[in-house]
Amino acid sequence: MTLALKDFDELKRLFDDCVAFVLKRENKDSIAALPSRRRDELQFLRTIFHELGTQITSAKSNDKRAVVARSVDIVYAAMNVIVADIDRSKAAYESSGRVKDRLNIAMGISAEHQASPDQLAKFYKSLNQFMNQIYVDHDSRKGFKKDHILQSVPVDKLVKFAKIGYEFEEAAQNNVNNSLVVGEKAKADGAWYKPTKEVPESIVAPFKTFADLKEELHQLIIAETADKNASDVSSLDENRALQLQFLDSLAISLSGPKAAGIKETEKTAILAGAMYLVRGHIAKEYGLEPLSNEDIKATLLRNGSVVHTELTKTLNAKATPVQDIEVLITAANQYIRHMTVQNVESKGSIKPEHIFSTIKDFLLNPILSMAQQMIRSCRDKAIDHCVVELNKEIELSKPKEASSSYVSSIYNWWKKTPKVQEEEEDLEDQNEQKASSSTDITQPTL
Repeated sequence: MTLALKDFDELKRLFDDCVAFVLKRENKDSIAALPSRRRDELQFLRTIFHELGTQITSAKSNDKRAVVARSVDIVYAAMNVIVADIDRSKAAYESSGRVKDRLNIAMGISAEHQASPDQLAKFYKSLNQFMNQIYVDHDSRKGFKKDHILQSVPVDKLVKFAKIGYEFEEAAQNNVNNSLVVGEKAKADGAWYKPTKEVPESIVAPFKTFADLKEELHQLIIAETADKNASDVSSLDENRALQLQFLDSLAISLSGPKAAGIKETEKTAILAGAMYLVRGHIAKEYGLEPLSNEDIKATLLRNGSVVHTELTKTLNAKATPVQDIEVLITAANQYIRHMTVQNVESKGSIKPEHIFSTIKDFLLNPILSMAQQMIRSCRDKAIDHCVVELNKEIELSKPKEASSSYVSSIYNWWKKTPKVQEEEEDLEDQNEQKASSSTDITQPTL
């Protein structure tokens, strides 16, 4: 089903009513005076509404419709993040509360009215792009921006909300992928491929050229078949045969005349990103997480992995920042989807003939799902690293004689708030224990 979306002004009006309701109930005159749990959730949403309203007002007339539509997507995602946080933060004996109910009502969400997987994927993609504003130049490599728009939300809560957004984008996109079925015959044409964003040359510079990376793949195939004494790739065990044929087919596609319009940097990024996907699959086979840098060596209980080891060397994976890895995987994911998935009347389906069709027992969905999992993991690790660096910076800013409560005024906003105590719970929890329980309105299924 597809959810009928409300317009931005209606969403803002209903959210303002929700804030007014909470302030009246708690007998407070501002969001800042509320207990921290509701304060942080409502301040997060209010700040987003304010920033989006500013963007809409300042948008050029020919861009305004697109800005408004994107803003609505961001609001739906942000509200769903807070609904999820309310559910996850409550104690076992608590109900989810009236704030959750009011947010779901504002969005028009109920058991009968749910957003579609495609809508949800679009919502969370938009929110996660918006949230890059917390970084200097929208780049997590440069750390947190000291004066970004969400400073009113404590850093620990902001990170929590951001990670829910990453999680939900992965889940929503996987639901989209899981719904794909083989459609009508269509022709995959690489000449039509245009990346949504060009890959910076600095990210692919370590691989020298596409031809060099393709040669690395050729040597990897020789090394694996030699190690297993196999006559060709198809003679390897099923997983390695599929993985190496997948990479080889991708390299052939990028080398063909129809891909002539794709820049060399983009081709290199696509192949490198696909190599990370294969490396991730092998890591999972050995019980490791896809981005693990643990060497997979032979032991008494298991064989090692030549492919994983060689890919680690080729990609210089242990030294590559997760932000660069995300860019490479995103490039691979976009090209793979372009060559395998078609949209007819807004409905996605798998092309019955595509660049991987000749690979025996090839399944597209595990590749697409691995891309989403690794992209989310890259984002999680990137924001965690920013927190670590921020804490180091705060510690260095403290005078040696400072008390434990001291934090440089420059970093006051970033100081983590204490964990919410039992006695600080909202009055709504006490009130709702006396009231009869009501059925919670369901969050959109991811």
